[in-house]
Amino acid sequence: MYADESLLYEDSEVFGGVFNDWRVKRVKKLEYILSRDWLKGKNVLELGCGYGNVGLYLKSLGSNVTFADARQEALDVVKQKDPEANTVILNQEEKWFLGRRFDLVLHFGLLYNLDNWEQDLECTIQHAGFVALETAVSRYAGPFTAKIVAPNYPHKLYGPYSGRGTLVSSVNIEHVFNRLGADYHRYDHKDLNLNDKWSDYCYDWPEEPGPFEQFEGTPVVDSWDSIFLGGRRFWIARNNNAISSLHLLYK
Repeated sequence: MYADESLLYEDSEVFGGVFNDWRVKRVKKLEYILSRDWLKGKNVLELGCGYGNVGLYLKSLGSNVTFADARQEALDVVKQKDPEANTVILNQEEKWFLGRRFDLVLHFGLLYNLDNWEQDLECTIQHAGFVALETAVSRYAGPFTAKIVAPNYPHKLYGPYSGRGTLVSSVNIEHVFNRLGADYHRYDHKDLNLNDKWSDYCYDWPEEPGPFEQFEGTPVVDSWDSIFLGGRRFWIARNNNAISSLHLLYK
């Protein structure tokens, strides 16, 4: 096995371009935190895998990877790249159970594309020893939720599978970690940022108090890139009850 970094770069316009830089920086951060040696031989689940670039790279390091996506079209591309890839169709809007624990679950660029985001995050944590979570979040330091409805994306493989997503604050996400007893660390570091042309893909930004406006119900927007967006956040969380929590999911 060797680290084939070319696997992180996608030639197609669907998941290539700016996504290549985004993908590489997240993976480098993951390696810095966990180390390549730790990843060798680990059972990894990549949620919302798209064309599988991250998971295929981790396979080159010696990880045992399961590729999951709601869209069979994406999984077919993974299979074209690696006929031996272990793939599973997974609609994360529903409560899901795969019947096994993974050492690491990757949840990159996905949470804001889910309507039932909290249920999905619970399922993710309960399947994992460690979770690597990256998502767009709201700009506010307190709890906040906005629904993303019928977003206009340039390709059908982007965006929420159900047509509804959710933009929440970091606090909302960390409440779930705390409730499930998961230890976590958030990395608000400049080395994760993309270039200036993609300022929304920043991680070292300060949250704001508020919102001071009073909303009647949950605000609805047509894009995660809205007035409520703060930027991106990246967490590594450890589930201290990974084995017993699978039993809770099964009930």
